Amino acid sequence: MRFEQNRDRGDLNQSIKNDQEALDLRPDGHPDRPTLLFNLAAGLLARFEDRSDLDQSIECNREALNLRPEGHLSRSTLLSNLAGSLQMHFKQTGDRCDVDQSIKIGQEALDLRPSGQTDRPASLTNLAICLWAQFEQTKDWSDLDKSIKHDKEALDLWPVGHKSRSTSLSNLAGSLRMRFRWTSDISDLDLSIKYDREALSLRPKGHPDRSASLSTLGMGLHMRFKQTESKSDLVSSLCLAQAGAVHESSPVANRLRAALQWIKI
Repeated sequence: MRFEQNRDRGDLNQSIKNDQEALDLRPDGHPDRPTLLFNLAAGLLARFEDRSDLDQSIECNREALNLRPEGHLSRSTLLSNLAGSLQMHFKQTGDRCDVDQSIKIGQEALDLRPSGQTDRPASLTNLAICLWAQFEQTKDWSDLDKSIKHDKEALDLWPVGHKSRSTSLSNLAGSLRMRFRWTSDISDLDLSIKYDREALSLRPKGHPDRSASLSTLGMGLHMRFKQTESKSDLVSSLCLAQAGAVHESSPVANRLRAALQWIKI
């Protein structure tokens, strides 16, 4: 998809239109229908302008999954994508059924990707996100521990330089910060800062997620300052929040969060 290279919304909208037209020409039973459903679901999820995009993406994923029997090579990918879509749907609706299904389906996808499979880290990351979403709802700390476990395994499997490594680092850092709030174990906080630093190094100036990384690293350092009263941590946290607030290549929402953090510090 050309959109993945240039992030042009016009390309994405045209791709969705083309996939929908092609799908309309492939009725039930056509051998190309599952692939087109998969492509359309991915495009709608990438666009996600409103709930209708997400709802249609889930519907397409479910239909494609029903057309791929047990043992089909693409089944694990469809399961993983559906789990991710349901987790996003849960964030919109708060419906516990969505997050319960996302974890069940995400685990099924992971089971189809044993050790040695190149797609295993993606499924681990996906399941970790679903477990985090459930933790936010229930505050069951065992869900957080499982999420951390899966994120750590994914991080170990992503090679240095892989584009998904920064996501695993950021997710893991966030989970460790949350666990620190529960346990007050400074080693969790130190490790989260280490992971946030590496994530930031993988998101150079101009990267859309750089503001978020600047902000979360600053947050971790400020939390540590409150424990140790290290002036260097305080100064660094201020500088990072300020840098996140003015990073022009990042979404406005991320820059606003960094600005609010800067003010609070």
